[in-house]
Amino acid sequence: MLIIDGNGAGRIFEGEGVVSGGGGNTRLLIDYPEPYRSDILDYLFKPNYGASYTHLKVEVGGDVFSTTGTEPTHARTREELANPNMYRGYELWLMSEAKKRNSKIQLDILQWGAPGWINDFSNNIGKNKDNYYSNHKSKYAMYSQDNADYLVSYIQGAKRVWDLDIDYVGGNQNESFVGLDAVDPCDPNSPSYLKNYLVNILRPTLDRNGLQHVKIIAPDIGGREQEPYNPRSPWAFVDEVLADPLLLNAVSVIGYHYVKSTSTEIAQNSGLTLWESEGWTGSGSWYDANGQKGALELARIMNNNYIKAKVTKTNVWHMISSSYTNLSFPKTGVMIADEPWSGIYTVMPGVWAAAHTNQFAQPGWQYLDSGCGLTTGGTSYVTLKQPDGSGNYSVIMVTGDIAETMTIKLIGGLSADTVHVWKSNEGQQFIQQPDIMTSDSSYSINLEPNSIYSLTTTTGQQKGQSAHPIPAPQSFPRNYYDDFESYVIGETPKFTSDVEGVFEVADKFGSGGKALRQVVAGPMKQWDAWMTPRIRYCTHTQLGDLDWTDYDFSSDVCIESAGTDCYGNEKPGTVSIVGRAGTQARKYINDTLISGYRLQVDQAGQWSLRITDPLKDSDSILASGSVPFSANTWHHLKLSFGGPIIKGYIDNNLVASVTDNTYATGVAGLGSGYNYAQYDNISIIHVPYPKQEEQ
Repeated sequence: MLIIDGNGAGRIFEGEGVVSGGGGNTRLLIDYPEPYRSDILDYLFKPNYGASYTHLKVEVGGDVFSTTGTEPTHARTREELANPNMYRGYELWLMSEAKKRNSKIQLDILQWGAPGWINDFSNNIGKNKDNYYSNHKSKYAMYSQDNADYLVSYIQGAKRVWDLDIDYVGGNQNESFVGLDAVDPCDPNSPSYLKNYLVNILRPTLDRNGLQHVKIIAPDIGGREQEPYNPRSPWAFVDEVLADPLLLNAVSVIGYHYVKSTSTEIAQNSGLTLWESEGWTGSGSWYDANGQKGALELARIMNNNYIKAKVTKTNVWHMISSSYTNLSFPKTGVMIADEPWSGIYTVMPGVWAAAHTNQFAQPGWQYLDSGCGLTTGGTSYVTLKQPDGSGNYSVIMVTGDIAETMTIKLIGGLSADTVHVWKSNEGQQFIQQPDIMTSDSSYSINLEPNSIYSLTTTTGQQKGQSAHPIPAPQSFPRNYYDDFESYVIGETPKFTSDVEGVFEVADKFGSGGKALRQVVAGPMKQWDAWMTPRIRYCTHTQLGDLDWTDYDFSSDVCIESAGTDCYGNEKPGTVSIVGRAGTQARKYINDTLISGYRLQVDQAGQWSLRITDPLKDSDSILASGSVPFSANTWHHLKLSFGGPIIKGYIDNNLVASVTDNTYATGVAGLGSGYNYAQYDNISIIHVPYPKQEEQ
């Protein structure tokens, strides 16, 4: 018999959250048409409807690649910091939509990277791969006054423009161990860069700007045993916080990633707030699939994080798979919404796994340790008590591989009212079961294997169901055209997905109207989790259908300026168009697949048709030459695909015709070096092969 004491000890539950970040995994959601976009958001954030998340953590864009793509910065230059553009990207829009549905939702921000002006990073890196971090100003740029000011400008802008109050800010670069280095390696008492930043820079900067309410989470690194490149043992930051009153005052939450429901005894007895500030990385299906954890495992993690590690909040990465499937982690997350042109989306079992906790307990409820544990049959269970004196409670159970019967005895003022039961299994999720009546404050329940149960004395839960039928899938339009005139300056066009660099609508060079502009020029402070900067060799945005085979893709193009490579070395400005991209074989689920055929030309007229991968510094040249070409002048590029025949045109002149079978299908893309470039009148026309005629 399980005896649950309503007067017993237990920590305060702080809700379950979700993460939108890691560059681009939420990109296509904002392009969904109504009413489907609102329906998706309801399933995620509307209380007592779907997943009902009470915490949303988002990336502060830095113009850098950060898992699936690039998210734009609000302050691209030091000068722009005084008047940041808070309409770039989609994370602020997403926070606003979440807040509309749940006014109490907590908002949290974290950086994966930063623009190159931070701590003068761009001018302080080495000029090659082996000397990338040439001095402390580049390697430790994220721990500078510039970066603290940058975060404050984001928080203030979110309030000023979107009326959003940011509750938490990450005090470290996502999953980076760089900050654990000592400021003075020769001094055994030297603080780490992270500690110095939190105590002497970030916390005082927040306070000076009237942001005392914004709490700092740290260190936002992996908490697993044998974490790669972690110079300290898991949860060692707790020791550092406990040993230093100033650091204890600066940091409100100890947040680690992917903790596997473990923490140290010191951490559990510290009195500090412990979170899994990012975890799960799952498929959203019921069982684990393709190496990714399923919804059943998500429910187990949420229970076990408290039972085994005394972690009181789990933030799930990632919120939704709303990106092209050639990019990393396709078809993963709590929901899937990767076809805005059709409106189709999938409410995955992960939604209802989250609902089993989020619809039955709210932040501020108390865990009852007497009602938390594991049975010999493998069932995990946690009990949470409503803090209003009513005696209401909820028990969330996740069963193992065998059937069990549990008998529960209630003491300490817990309500003996009727128990309402909700159940999920592989076949059906979040189905209300017959009520259970208590007798002498006791009752029993028969539990099926590999299922989730929520038992509660509260009411109001529901399995939300949109009034709008989910549309059928459709292919991306086979013929597509965009002149960008319908967009606001600074906006990201529909269906484009920036993998490296940032492509946004701008005033058209040299004439009236608008064009698409690549705006990242020079090195950025890359995401360098696991001590490895994510070096990219050119910029790339994409749109279209991975099944496209034979088509003409063209664009007017303009190189505005000379540029640099990814290390800051001066290079001629380049511009390019790409076709049949993104269909190479995937080795790992986190592969970013954007190889294809690229027609590239630089400002001196040197052109090449190549098989390219912007993630690697190695292209196969199929043809090359020179043509009259210049910067600050509009030109026209076209790629024509017909079976194995690939043709390249510059200013309507055929410059290359080659035969190659490397890629038969793929999306279209635009690119450049790290220089400003513009694109207009992009056109994709399906031309069936072999009927394609000589152009």
